[in-house]
Amino acid sequence: MVPISAQSAQPAVLVEELVAGYGGTPALTGLDFVAAPGERVALLGPNGGGKTTLIRTLQGDLTPISGTFTLRGIVGHVPQKSSGRNDWPVTALDVAICGTLDALPWWRVPGKAQRRAAREALEAVGLGERSSTPYGELSGGQQRRTQVAAALAGGASVLLLDEPFAGLDAVAADRLEKLLATLADSGTTLLIATHDLDQARSWEKVLCLNGEQLAFGPPEAVLTRQTLEATFGSDLLEIPGGGFMAPPHHHHDH
Repeated sequence: MVPISAQSAQPAVLVEELVAGYGGTPALTGLDFVAAPGERVALLGPNGGGKTTLIRTLQGDLTPISGTFTLRGIVGHVPQKSSGRNDWPVTALDVAICGTLDALPWWRVPGKAQRRAAREALEAVGLGERSSTPYGELSGGQQRRTQVAAALAGGASVLLLDEPFAGLDAVAADRLEKLLATLADSGTTLLIATHDLDQARSWEKVLCLNGEQLAFGPPEAVLTRQTLEATFGSDLLEIPGGGFMAPPHHHHDH
């Protein structure tokens, strides 16, 4: 990863000939794509198709087997919904403050500037009035927006979101969708792992993955029957009246 200052004339994300995997074993090959500032890119694929592998590589958890990638600006990560405990004694503000820690020396504790950034980020995601609410008492959608706030508090201009809509009801999903649209309008680049074809059709670019990069580009060019069959295989479902939908998603990806 080569983080440099974001410049609108340059891509926010540049991936070239990238091969990613675990322990030297490729799980995802042939990655070549570019995302501009303010673009929403759907990482579309089946369970186990490589969406999480790509996100973990871009955020620095996995070392590429070969190839290169460049991320311009500060990178934030919104993980998959945790199945762990929600009763830790932390508030929404505490979680948002955590997003500022990477920019601090190890020996410094968050101060007024970090608390201010966290409060502003919570306001930006519509949770300013819930800053003192215990995190475990927030709804699933509010927890997801709190995670986005943590990334924003850290100054992120590139957001990697791993199935952010998983487990959300329609109201929470709509609110998160509107938040992501607002962030994109402000110049934030969003790479969003999803299996939802309707979402993918509404965003600027789609990257189809199933162990390899199958297609990349605007949704009207990428989401053809041929590409979707290669992406989802025999699991692709045809719906009455024309069109297709991905199979039901089993949450954890590789």
